Amino acid sequence: MRRIITFFILAIGFISCSSESKSNFQNSDIYGKWNWVSTDGGFAFHIHDTPASTGNSIQLSLSKDNTFSITKNGKEVVSGKYELTTQKSIYSGETEKYITCEMGENKETLNIVTKGIITIDDKNKLSISDNFNDGVGSGFVGIK
Repeated sequence: MRRIITFFILAIGFISCSSESKSNFQNSDIYGKWNWVSTDGGFAFHIHDTPASTGNSIQLSLSKDNTFSITKNGKEVVSGKYELTTQKSIYSGETEKYITCEMGENKETLNIVTKGIITIDDKNKLSISDNFNDGVGSGFVGIK
């Protein structure tokens, strides 16, 4: 009996200590088209890319059917499926929304983060931060 109780307590402990949750959720605030504004971060905060500094206009489109597309200078360069989950954020320590855009074999240099903690401010600004120390984050503005 003692072994069963010990096993039960250990099992609950392992389940509750998981740092990642794969439970899907829906968030209608992210659906639509987003213009890339900047990508910043990296080791010693050395990355500061913008459309002006790179000469590239990038647009991220997120659809309700969990598909995405990315256009660069008006030409679609990648499309595929994305997944919405939750993950413990290194920034807040809390469980946050997390997006993963499956890029496949795409070798295109896009200057944007497509996998990370996702936040929406003022219902018109979206950010994706890669959730790593010395990480990189990209900011977007919604298109109406």
